[in-house]
Amino acid sequence: MLSHELRTPLTPALAVSQVLERRGDLPGDVKDSVSLIRRNVELEVLLVDDLLDLTKIARGMVELKRQTVDVHELLQQVVDICRSDLNGRRQNLALELGAAEHHVDADAARLQQVFWNLLKNAIKFTPVGGSIAVRSETAEPGRMRIVVTDSGIGIPAGILPRIFEPFERGPKTVSPRASGLGLGLSISRTLVELHGGSIHADSEGEGRGATFTVELASFVEKGVTVSARRQAARRARKFSILLVEDHADTAGALGQLLQEEGHRVTVADSVGAALEAFRAVPTDLLITDLGLPDGSGHDLLARLRQIRPVQGIVLSGYGMDADVAKSKAAGFAFHLTKPVPIGRLLRTLDDLGSEAEAEAAG
Repeated sequence: MLSHELRTPLTPALAVSQVLERRGDLPGDVKDSVSLIRRNVELEVLLVDDLLDLTKIARGMVELKRQTVDVHELLQQVVDICRSDLNGRRQNLALELGAAEHHVDADAARLQQVFWNLLKNAIKFTPVGGSIAVRSETAEPGRMRIVVTDSGIGIPAGILPRIFEPFERGPKTVSPRASGLGLGLSISRTLVELHGGSIHADSEGEGRGATFTVELASFVEKGVTVSARRQAARRARKFSILLVEDHADTAGALGQLLQEEGHRVTVADSVGAALEAFRAVPTDLLITDLGLPDGSGHDLLARLRQIRPVQGIVLSGYGMDADVAKSKAAGFAFHLTKPVPIGRLLRTLDDLGSEAEAEAAG
């Protein structure tokens, strides 16, 4: 409940900032200010996520949704996500993807979370104008290594043995302005180990930079990658979407983002309004909040399907495993936790389009 209440006001703030960032007519200084707002909203979301992840880890509730994942694609995506932060601090990033075997059996979102944590830490603890390197290499046949190195403040010898412990943020003399709760590395270690991999940190001391190394079992994948399927789906499939959201700011911003991607969007703010719109407008995808003034998103999907078939995605501030399981049981294809970055929402639509094409072909 607390996470839901914390996320709700962040959702329209993130959505509107993403709408503004995509405009081409904003002056440079205004766009920089919008980017600053967006980055800090995302940071607030991550603090909430870290606390929830820590709870899941403590209870042994983390579940991996495994698939064949191209680690090189994930690393490129993480670099793209962090590009504005790198540019803002005028840091030089070297990306060297040299591993011959770079596919793994993994949960793509969770593995991306690990790499994001490592790169964000490198950016945070590296001074303006510093250098960061991300590289992949073959550790041995059937095993790949991902290394993130920076020229930052380094890690004192006394801190290294506990750097992956929860709430470890280093001494104030080393990182007096470090933001965050000190949970990212602890969560990353758990996620890597759940994948059967290993992670460790090295540093020659204060002012000498740091290196984080992840090793994972790998293989050569000869089929079509997840990214390629997504790209093909995005080119081929545009949805007619019924967006049901009773928070007007959130509905307006999300509707605009989806329309800019070429989807047709009808907005409703209640179960009753959604039923009326569904009868009037051809719709092949429902995107809905769960808590609506006159019912729930789960009930809404069931009532719509009594009229005609429709796919469904949940957007909710409730994101625990039990919440996701309830949405799946209600027939939704995906349950996304607010606030949802537009990139993640678009990738979900790509996946939905890919599944539809696969079913049609099969």
